[in-house]
Amino acid sequence: MPVAVKVKAKPLGTLRPPARDLDLAQVNVLGDRGLVAELKRSTTSAELTMTIEGASTLTLKVRDYSRSLLRSPIARTRARLLLDGIEYMLVKVGHEGNEITLIFEETAVNLLRR
Repeated sequence: MPVAVKVKAKPLGTLRPPARDLDLAQVNVLGDRGLVAELKRSTTSAELTMTIEGASTLTLKVRDYSRSLLRSPIARTRARLLLDGIEYMLVKVGHEGNEITLIFEETAVNLLRR
């Protein structure tokens, strides 16, 4: 009588479900020294670009009428955020008018690049 054996395959890396709408309800940007920026209300758009050829990036567009986020230490430090169990690090900040663009890349790739 044959015996069925179940074998757990080891994951090759971070496994993600297929791309869906991003849930920004729990997105907080964490800066150095415990600074936190809650972007839930001011985020106008979010785009997650996943790739296997380099770093996956998360682009957030945020309204900042008072320029408080742009002037804060969060925009000048290695801020990070956690989305769906993946940590991203802030790599670029841009602004046009009252809108700030924050570009994050996966922390693992960012650390390897440095």
